[in-house]
Amino acid sequence: MRPRLSLSIDPQIPQAWRAEFHQEWVSRCYTQCLALAAFSIFASIAFLVRLSSGDLPKILPHHTLASTIFLIKIVIGFIVLGSYPLLRHKSTPIKEWIILLCSIDLLWAISGTFFTLWIKSGINTPYIIGIITHALIFYRPGRIGLLAYFSTFFFYLMCLGMTDHAPIIQFSAYVSGTVATFGGWVLAATRYRDRVHDFINQRTIQRQSEELARVNQELNYLVKTDALTQVANRRHFDQYLESQWNSLNKVSKFLAIMICDVDFFKLYNDNYGHQAGDDCLHKVAQAIQSQIRRSGDLVARYGGEEFVVILADTSQGTALEIAQRICQAVQSLHIPHDRSHFGEVTLSIGVFWGLASAALTPDQGISVADQALYQAKEKGRNQVILAGLGAC
Repeated sequence: MRPRLSLSIDPQIPQAWRAEFHQEWVSRCYTQCLALAAFSIFASIAFLVRLSSGDLPKILPHHTLASTIFLIKIVIGFIVLGSYPLLRHKSTPIKEWIILLCSIDLLWAISGTFFTLWIKSGINTPYIIGIITHALIFYRPGRIGLLAYFSTFFFYLMCLGMTDHAPIIQFSAYVSGTVATFGGWVLAATRYRDRVHDFINQRTIQRQSEELARVNQELNYLVKTDALTQVANRRHFDQYLESQWNSLNKVSKFLAIMICDVDFFKLYNDNYGHQAGDDCLHKVAQAIQSQIRRSGDLVARYGGEEFVVILADTSQGTALEIAQRICQAVQSLHIPHDRSHFGEVTLSIGVFWGLASAALTPDQGISVADQALYQAKEKGRNQVILAGLGAC
């Protein structure tokens, strides 16, 4: 496809970032256009006041042309400033047209001001200052840059040829104008290239940081998670229990620890195979997890076919209710188990509930829950036992 003349960015930007870079470029240039418009209004009004008072008769002899230039600058300045309330939160093509308008207006003002000064006084300073200013504000290289700078330079050369100033003045104007034009174009291209490199470097660093954060998050998940069941592993459980115990101890809060054991799981493995056993453990773990809804609670694989649940800052009644729901959730999976007298996979749960205190260690709490689990198995399995209180 033939490339078209537009304000679109050059293809050196990675495709995924082009729209973002273009939006940033538009935003930067538009902001600078607003500052330029405000300055233009102020400067133009000041010049018009001086022109009307006759303070500049020798420097600006073409009053009509000069007045027209400054009046147009004022009008365009108000148009640009007036667009801000409508466009400040948007990135629209209208901003690009505003940028293009400001760019053309600045080049036109450069040419007009230079013409009014050069014809009478042989001064080309406005052209040099204007070209450099344009390069600093509108740092856009490529065909538009060539068209903008060298069309203005062509008008500049025409103005030089229309006068008969002293040869040294003419020669100086040719040299300084040529240097300013090429210098402005190179400056704009350099600023644009530097901005592109900065943008790419920033996005590359940002992408690497995001990738590193993602990898660290995945590693953290893998370190804390049991690969088979996708719940917390024993290592994370030990650390979490210690942390919760200490935190609750400081505020004298209660805590529940549940140890859940899959009934007759060895027989299940022998009968259905280890692959079926793994699938069974995964389903059981997810069923347990589905009943734990608070962010501060934790489900973990304790070892083999045993799972453990931590309920922080909970009441005895709530702990028992959740334990019963867990039993029902697992049984409602209806996983066939011919070697169990229940005919399907079930759970036995031992529950410790008590005050997290310095007088009792986390290991002692686990030991109490384990004793309750033993009682649940002794009393027929598929039930919940709260330590010291009998069957529920």
